[in-house]
Amino acid sequence: MKWRKIWVTLLCAAIFSGCAYLNTTRQSHTKSYTLNVEEQASVGVTMLSSQSMSYVRGTHKYGLPEEQQRWESREYPTRDAYREELIYRGRSGDILHFTYKEYRNVLSSPAFSQEINFDIGSSDTITFKNYQIKVINATSEYIRFKLISD
Repeated sequence: MKWRKIWVTLLCAAIFSGCAYLNTTRQSHTKSYTLNVEEQASVGVTMLSSQSMSYVRGTHKYGLPEEQQRWESREYPTRDAYREELIYRGRSGDILHFTYKEYRNVLSSPAFSQEINFDIGSSDTITFKNYQIKVINATSEYIRFKLISD
């Protein structure tokens, strides 16, 4: 009797796993920049961003209950999404002001935010996290830069 219950349980698990609702379909990694290319960003605009997201394919019914319902397959983003941004905020003397933001899961509000200041009086290269940025020109209105490494 005990083996029969185990056998039925395994059989049901095998049947239902074959009817899985969601299947991972693809991963998306996007960057708003290119290495060693001169770029420009205005104050308050994201100068660097990087995003990673996974998608799954799901099947669901659609149509009104009184109509013949149909099945449709769609792609949905998963909850492991990640995005980071570096925003230029302007210049005061030799000090450049930035905001760094990280978004996780739901990308609508930042999970982490940090205000950063760099003194470019002694060096025109900024290093933050994995980013190494060469500042070509920075004013209170815009920054011209090259991303050396990420």
